[in-house]
Amino acid sequence: MTRRLGKAELRTPSGLYLGRRTTYKMDVPRLDRTGRRYVRGLHSYALGTRLPEDWSVLCMVKPDFLHAYVAHVGLLFNGRPRVVVQSEVFWYSWLQLDDGRSVWLLVFFDAYPIIGVLYPPGAAPADVASRRDGVASIILL
Repeated sequence: MTRRLGKAELRTPSGLYLGRRTTYKMDVPRLDRTGRRYVRGLHSYALGTRLPEDWSVLCMVKPDFLHAYVAHVGLLFNGRPRVVVQSEVFWYSWLQLDDGRSVWLLVFFDAYPIIGVLYPPGAAPADVASRRDGVASIILL
């Protein structure tokens, strides 16, 4: 685990230097696979039905992507009940859409979100490789 720790300069959007902070390099493909398993399991647990194997789960796990759309995510889940599994460790919420899809928000340690979208057969968009490939870093404050 310590091999994934590093240091990075922290700057404001306007470029002001805020110092160096510890970062953690995340394995995005692994987080994607884990997110998909969580969403499938929570669907079964929360809705009482097993998700059919031919349904697709697309997860967004990269922090920079998620934080860019935080306002949209907030609007989607505003007023939705949160299911707190362990305070300050894990909570989730979901939204059922009219066309059969559902959107799941998983939040770990009150800081790291994963969004999963369930699609019926043939409805999932083409996978965007940049969502799953490579390594992303998060800043540990």
